[in-house]
Amino acid sequence: MSFRCLIMALSIGIDSTLFAQEAIAPLKVLPLKMGVAENDFVQERPLQAALELGFRAIEVDVFLASNQLKVGHSVLDLKSRGTFEEVYLAPLNKLKESNSALIQNEGEPLILFVGFKSDGRPCYQALQPLLAKYADLLTTVKDKQQSIGAVSIILTGDPPRELIAIENPRYVALDGRLIDIDSQEPLHLIPTISLRWSTYFRWKGGIEIQPYEQARLNAMIEKVHNADRKIRFWSTPDSERVWNVLKTANVDWIGAERHGTLHKFLSPPPSPFERVEPK
Repeated sequence: MSFRCLIMALSIGIDSTLFAQEAIAPLKVLPLKMGVAENDFVQERPLQAALELGFRAIEVDVFLASNQLKVGHSVLDLKSRGTFEEVYLAPLNKLKESNSALIQNEGEPLILFVGFKSDGRPCYQALQPLLAKYADLLTTVKDKQQSIGAVSIILTGDPPRELIAIENPRYVALDGRLIDIDSQEPLHLIPTISLRWSTYFRWKGGIEIQPYEQARLNAMIEKVHNADRKIRFWSTPDSERVWNVLKTANVDWIGAERHGTLHKFLSPPPSPFERVEPK
């Protein structure tokens, strides 16, 4: 019911319960297609809270301990909350099997950026059996053909790139660096370019970005897009000015540790007649 119709209805005395029935829309999750929930594993409710906010990309670090992939920066990370399987893979698989709206999004996979915080090769060797166990959940490349799953895993940090590139089937992709912008590797192997913000920019969200840095940002994004890849900058200042510059420049993902604040920035203003909440 439009605002004009509402005024007319009230003026002629239509039963207010009719309006109430229309005003309360079905609960749903609005996807934040540009948002990356950085360092999700340190949040009070890893994974679940990010999904409820609509994030379609989540960043998690893992380290190898006792032949298991533990969630966290290192073995000294007191905020570690269990294994990668317990905190992420198993819950995501349950959501997929139940057709939950928290994971389903019109065929677009949820992205998991997984960073290895200990030696890459042993980490990947520990990850391999988990990937095979949850093969039905994951985007898979077999015989150079990609099959999109409910979840796509992109490895960051220092994974064993040569070993991963020849895997068949392969359940992960690689997060590219600047040298990969002109790579001839297929998009299903290197779909993204991720760059540390402070390596290329001094601006931290002051009054305005300098023209030469704005030009550099625009050129980097354009070059990556011309290669049909996606780009994100990590460790950007948690500043709405920075986020606005990135959004205007058409970056693909904006990341932050302040998930609620980024959610508010990226979300469209709600309709006054629609209740939008997570299921």
